[in-house]
Amino acid sequence: WGDGSQRWMRTHRWLDEVLPASSAAHEILGRLASRSVLVSVGVEGATPGNARAKLYWRLDGTAALHDLGLPLFDSAAISEFLSEVIEDRRIPRAGIVGSISFRVASGSVSDVKLDVCGHCVRRTPTDWMQVIERCIARHELTRLPVECPTLLETAELAFIGFGLDTDRTPRLNIYLKRSRP
Repeated sequence: WGDGSQRWMRTHRWLDEVLPASSAAHEILGRLASRSVLVSVGVEGATPGNARAKLYWRLDGTAALHDLGLPLFDSAAISEFLSEVIEDRRIPRAGIVGSISFRVASGSVSDVKLDVCGHCVRRTPTDWMQVIERCIARHELTRLPVECPTLLETAELAFIGFGLDTDRTPRLNIYLKRSRP
């Protein structure tokens, strides 16, 4: 879908078609385009009323998350999540994927999320379950409906993500993949 600058230009045009008001999105894209690599775009939602135009990106080699000046990423909860998941490990920049979404009905920011690659952060299944349980407890989230030790015995953690909506309501996303034999 083109080189970096072509991706951002195409995304600008796409948002103009999808959002009724795209000025807020364009301002954010301007900040992202100079400091990150766009990796995916899409629409999530079941109805026009809850649909979100979503952008996924990775920071380039010169930017830090706080350099972007994006709404909601200034939350202490985001920093705490990264500290909890990564701790003192070194991971490649490509091991963190950011996202921001815009309400299709209005064009306003809907939510943000950071996903951390489970492969890039080496942990045992037991360690991952402890991280997940601590994140659930810290943010008073609903407990998982399955027994966690069993879950990671049959699947591998691909990504763990932490998101905030505009009310700063947290969510934890856990992405699994088939365990390697």
